[in-house]
Amino acid sequence: MSSLVKYAAPTPSKVVLMGKSWSGREALRFTSRHKAMVEKLVLIAPAVTAGAKRPISRVGGVPILLCWAEDDSMVPYKTAKMFNSVPGIKLFIVSSGGHSILPAFNKPIVDFVKGPVAA
Repeated sequence: MSSLVKYAAPTPSKVVLMGKSWSGREALRFTSRHKAMVEKLVLIAPAVTAGAKRPISRVGGVPILLCWAEDDSMVPYKTAKMFNSVPGIKLFIVSSGGHSILPAFNKPIVDFVKGPVAA
């Protein structure tokens, strides 16, 4: 993925990464290894497991928006608790919608991406 990021942003600029479910886990892993390349991180119900605590702890300083539906049965909402240790994380929760990218996520994502970079 770092080659793709370097291709997409060849100057020393940073990118905003977004991932849902499995790709959210990969975006988190990438950010933990290449924090200097990531300006912001948007995760929608990332498929993280107990082993993800190390990558989660390494993304401090990168602003993160975490979106989730409480009724997600694929990646349960209780998984969001793994992110409690990340300072400055923004959490956007809806009561229903399952494991989908929901229209309700649009405005918070756009506002987050367009907003200030500070975590």
